[in-house]
Amino acid sequence: MKRIFVRGISRSGGTLMATVLDAHPQVAMCYELYHHLLAASEDSQEQAQTLIEQLRAATKRRMFKSARIEDPDLRTFAARAERAGIQPPTLLRLLEEHVGQGCGLSSFQDRMLFIERIAKEKMQREAKEHWGVKIPGTYDQLQAMFDDAYFLFMLRDARDVASSQKLVGNFNKSPEEVAHSWQRDVLKFQKFASQPFVRARLVRYEQLAADPEPELREITEFLELTWDNRLLHFYEEDLSLYRNPKGHLSADQVNRPINTGSIGRWRRDLTSEEVKAVEATAGPLLQQLGYGLSTEARAYL
Repeated sequence: MKRIFVRGISRSGGTLMATVLDAHPQVAMCYELYHHLLAASEDSQEQAQTLIEQLRAATKRRMFKSARIEDPDLRTFAARAERAGIQPPTLLRLLEEHVGQGCGLSSFQDRMLFIERIAKEKMQREAKEHWGVKIPGTYDQLQAMFDDAYFLFMLRDARDVASSQKLVGNFNKSPEEVAHSWQRDVLKFQKFASQPFVRARLVRYEQLAADPEPELREITEFLELTWDNRLLHFYEEDLSLYRNPKGHLSADQVNRPINTGSIGRWRRDLTSEEVKAVEATAGPLLQQLGYGLSTEARAYL
């Protein structure tokens, strides 16, 4: 059984990568099941029991809605679990099983074991062999738990990330803040990937969009999976995210073929001052990665 973790700064293609992999006949992917949404108080068992009681109360309603869960983080987590096809009554059962086996939610390891339980539930329902999750950047902790795990990091031009965050959702980050986050996350993954015995691969969004098949073939080879043409036609599959998008910002984009329409959007969507702000922070790393600067004759793709 393989464990596949997908990461990328928001609006860099992480959902696209998870959705494509979810179309593989051997892989079941979950979306944004971030462990910090389950962060508990010092009394792990007490906090877990509190969450159980909230789920019980909510699921007693004839027409259950995750919006009725009292705790805002649990409410968000439950909605995101639905994107993987895990409805709240099932989430309640899994949490009860988790606590029944003496586990809580106070430690990172306990929370990830619960997330693994959810991912395995989806894997078994879909009769697949491997599971994966879209994650925050907790690489070292995950590697310590799952030393045979695979990590994919989605790299996208920082200016396009800033452009997308400016126009989609409610990120409320300045161009400088986006650039700092982008640079920090890229460097963190590069450092992690450079360690021995780590299975980590950077996936360039622009390359995936421009020529999907060669890139996806390399990714499946890296993951030690057999190639399947369903990866290219993922949007035709009956995936859990399509059935239960639960307001996902990328649901519409990942329900269509991969395309290059969003590459270089920063040229039309960002002001010259915003471009300068991103490049002032992330310029050297952009150049190092082959993207080029706005003042140069040619930027990446």
